[in-house]
Amino acid sequence: MDIKNQVNIWVTRLVDFGNNTNAIVFDGIPYDNEFGFGGDDVKRRYEGKLTYVSKNFNITVINHLAMCHKQRIGTMWAVIEHEDFPPVPFLLTGKTNIRHIYSGEVDISHTEFSQDIFEYHKGSDFAIISQNMLGAIKENGSLFNIDLFAEAGFNIDTIKNENFYFAEWEDEPCVIAWLT
Repeated sequence: MDIKNQVNIWVTRLVDFGNNTNAIVFDGIPYDNEFGFGGDDVKRRYEGKLTYVSKNFNITVINHLAMCHKQRIGTMWAVIEHEDFPPVPFLLTGKTNIRHIYSGEVDISHTEFSQDIFEYHKGSDFAIISQNMLGAIKENGSLFNIDLFAEAGFNIDTIKNENFYFAEWEDEPCVIAWLT
C-alpha cells in the first residue's frame, strides 16, 4: 500500500500528559521512518482529515496532529481532544477510505530476520505493510495476533501468501500462511 505523504500510525497507548491540555497524547508505531507523517521532509504536524479505525470503530474527523515530547517517555503524538476517540490499539491514518478487514490469529512463514526480530522483541507490536494492506502484528505463543486494514473494496480472499514487510525494515518479508 502506498503510504507516501499520508499519516499512518499504529496507536498502542494513551499517555497522561497532565490536566492542563485539551489534547489526547498517545504512543505508537509509525509506518514510515519519518515519524508517521509519510514524507521525506520530516513534517512534524498535520491538519486535515484523520481516520481512526479498529475492528469496532471507524470515524473520520478534521483534526490537528502534532509531535510532542515527554520526559522519560520520548517522542509521541497529540491530537485535539474530541468525543469520538477509540480505545487502543487502533490505526490513525490520513486515508479516509481505509477499512478494518481482519483481526485474529495467523500463522506466518518466517525469514531468518523476522524470526530474530520477534524473538528479540517478544510481546511487542510491529507495524506491517503489504502491497494492498497496512496492519499490526504481535507474537502470541506459537501464533500471531494481527489486525489488517485495506482500502474499501479490498477482497480478503486474496490475502493468503501475500508478503508483509515490517514497516521499519522494508526489505524483510513474512508471509501469512493461514487465517483462523
